[in-house]
Amino acid sequence: MKIKSMLQKKAVAALDEVNHIYQGNQVVLYFLSALVSQANVLLFSAPGKGKSHLSESAAEVLGVSYKRVQGSPGLMESHFNAKFNVGKLMQGIEEVEWRDFLSAKIKLFDELSRVPPQTLAALHTILAEKTAYFGNESLKLEPSAFIASMNPLDSGSFELYAALLDRFDISINIPTPRFKDKSLIYEGQTYKPKSVLAEGELEQIWKEVAEMPVSAPVKGSAFVITRELQLCAYGDKEFLTNFPAVCKDCRFRNNVCSRVKNAPSERTYLSALRIAKGLAYLKGKSAVTTEEVIEVMPAVLTHRLQLVPEIYRQSPTKLHAIELILHDILSKESERKAAYTLLINYAEAKDPKRRTHLGEQIANYAQNDLLVEENFKDLQSSLEEHNSDVSTVKQPVKAAEMAAV
Repeated sequence: MKIKSMLQKKAVAALDEVNHIYQGNQVVLYFLSALVSQANVLLFSAPGKGKSHLSESAAEVLGVSYKRVQGSPGLMESHFNAKFNVGKLMQGIEEVEWRDFLSAKIKLFDELSRVPPQTLAALHTILAEKTAYFGNESLKLEPSAFIASMNPLDSGSFELYAALLDRFDISINIPTPRFKDKSLIYEGQTYKPKSVLAEGELEQIWKEVAEMPVSAPVKGSAFVITRELQLCAYGDKEFLTNFPAVCKDCRFRNNVCSRVKNAPSERTYLSALRIAKGLAYLKGKSAVTTEEVIEVMPAVLTHRLQLVPEIYRQSPTKLHAIELILHDILSKESERKAAYTLLINYAEAKDPKRRTHLGEQIANYAQNDLLVEENFKDLQSSLEEHNSDVSTVKQPVKAAEMAAV
């Protein structure tokens, strides 16, 4: 472990302190990775697993302000957003008083799925624009981390729409404590957390994490995974009317595309890189590696992807199913080396016969690989556009290095 700054050392100490309070090292690591990267976090668990306790304790350790809103079917935006000054309103003057929830550095919105749609719309605006609106007034919010919790088995829940869920960078499933950890729960409840960071230091950490170096191959690993999940031989899935029936006779029916009902948005790889920065920072690294991107990707995807029902015959949980899908994507990527070499050689070939021969070999790969097929088509179009002038063509590289071009 190579600590690059005193603040990074204190952030690692904060991680250790929260681990004294909450039993579940991986949960705490991902949760703190999100908080130090100024992310939006979604916590999933049944009641009594410590979601609120974890959030409040983390804020105490990080030395920042904390506010919590309890979700309910009767919750209105005026309960967490703002209200009118009643005295002034009786005089015909609309004076907005903004709630303290908006100024907190760490915000917890508890039981998100119990909130009615019209209230969720106001929350969506806060997450999307970092701005609160009330009446004719608006308030640009200061940097903060946002946490929402929900019980997926709650029968009184409202359905959360995809656009709102996509605003959360990571979702964390909180498991039931193992037998060996149960004796430590009482100690964690009675342990008084110590503030590790001084006032203003979390904001400085946010800047350091945002500036963590991410190389082109590391960015490319996030791009590859996201693009693999988006690709479909028939076009964008949101416009298909007969998915997954259309997969039955498709030559790619055994690929991951047939297991995913929707395509993740472009925010997916941005979230992955954001959380990976926080994770690398807490691991004491000076730069993000592909290891962090791959590690956080299941938690970045779980709340975003909709899977076909058949996949659950092989997987007991959605997280496990997504881990299997990622394993298949990474295995496929490791097999593409020869195809990428052919693509590069095709772009550089000056002899028409050699280019034709290379094209036939690439076409064989493309028969079973949508990503290779897409790259090959893009390369052909680019060469035609530039009259085969290789110097002006963006040449393909190994997909994990796509960001470089």
